[in-house]
Amino acid sequence: MNMVYWVVPGLLAGRPGPGRAPWDLAELWARGFRTIVSLVKVDGVAIRAAGFRHYQAPLIGGMAFLPPLRRRLARLILPVVDLIAAEVAAGRPTLVHCRMGKDRTGAVLAAYLIRHRGLSCDEAIRLVRQANPRAMTSPGFDRLPRLFVEAV
Repeated sequence: MNMVYWVVPGLLAGRPGPGRAPWDLAELWARGFRTIVSLVKVDGVAIRAAGFRHYQAPLIGGMAFLPPLRRRLARLILPVVDLIAAEVAAGRPTLVHCRMGKDRTGAVLAAYLIRHRGLSCDEAIRLVRQANPRAMTSPGFDRLPRLFVEAV
């Protein structure tokens, strides 16, 4: 659980995916998580068998490196953010992950904070980076929250 970082305590967190940092689904369940949002392809069978609600929303991280594709990626984040908001509003603590748990995950968490918690881009980025200092540090990812605001 030391890989988990909370942006909304008790309700919304990020972490690396199981390919990067193996996880114990029973421990995640015991810690209160009820929903897992995967921003990369994973085998959801085990996740669902452990009782979790599981959503796959693969986002191609490489899109953030190219300015024309960066805007498209910002638009693709919108339905993911709204899905997360529905889970959180229903009181289901939600865990979001990509492979490394920092760039795609950080951008999606920041977008959620902007759209559903009313934070500014700078506030959202700062809050996510307080929780995970490595969040949105790869080229292009720090621009995604601002592009997300323009896209919605």
